[in-house]
Amino acid sequence: MNTLRKNRILLGWLMMLLVAFQQVATPLQAATVYWIVGTSRTSSGTWNATGANWTTVAPPTTPGAGAAWVNQDIAVFGNNTTSSFTVNVNSLGMEVGGLTFLNSGITLNSSGTPAAPTGSLVLKNGAATPVITLGSTTTTTAFTTNMNVALSGSNGLSIVTPSTTSTVLGRLVLGSAGGSNFANTLTGGITVGAAGATAKTSLEVYNRTSSAYNPLGTNQITLNAGSTLDLRPTASSATGLSGRVFDIPATSNTSRVDFTQTATGESYPSRSMLSTGAASQNVVKLR
Repeated sequence: MNTLRKNRILLGWLMMLLVAFQQVATPLQAATVYWIVGTSRTSSGTWNATGANWTTVAPPTTPGAGAAWVNQDIAVFGNNTTSSFTVNVNSLGMEVGGLTFLNSGITLNSSGTPAAPTGSLVLKNGAATPVITLGSTTTTTAFTTNMNVALSGSNGLSIVTPSTTSTVLGRLVLGSAGGSNFANTLTGGITVGAAGATAKTSLEVYNRTSSAYNPLGTNQITLNAGSTLDLRPTASSATGLSGRVFDIPATSNTSRVDFTQTATGESYPSRSMLSTGAASQNVVKLR
């Protein structure tokens, strides 16, 4: 007992060091934050590193003052209504732990040009795979999100539609149907749909610029049950989306590959598909 009394100061310091070490060793949890412009959840605007466009107050509650973006937070856009709007990404290298879109028709664009973007996102959720979520569990109609954003990251990407309605199709469009699109240097693979999901998920990809600005990067594509990959490159395979591996897991039904456009002036591109399922649920379209 006397020894403990004599060394209580030392023991106190040791306890403080242990608590401090535990706080450092335990990573901070990413927050879920919601896009606002003023108090509006459905207004177009610019997403940069300093704008006060984020709140932790979930809809439908009216938010208070917004705060600036914090790296690796999860960004949520919309308020479960039919309002659509556009958000321009206008800071380079902002880290985002995940993206959730609650309204159909939202568009996310990089600022600048494909050769010199002034806005880009790093998909980074600690060691976990970042997720793009299309709609919510209560979504009951077809759902589309448009993204033409310069993307990077090293832990891949998962795209899911959480609706509990079997007729819902969540559709993510990467690239631009009518113009230039930004490069994707993401690595780690892209997974479309979630195993056992009720709703279906579609990834639609445009490539209208050149192979240097491919929205899929060099990623292998994994299609879970009920998912679709729709490729819409140019007619020339030099700027197309060929040379890709498509992986359809054994838990899904597979599959057909539709060639609905003829590449002209080029040799046949390399396309490959890993297929282990039964018949005719997943569809890969190469246009």
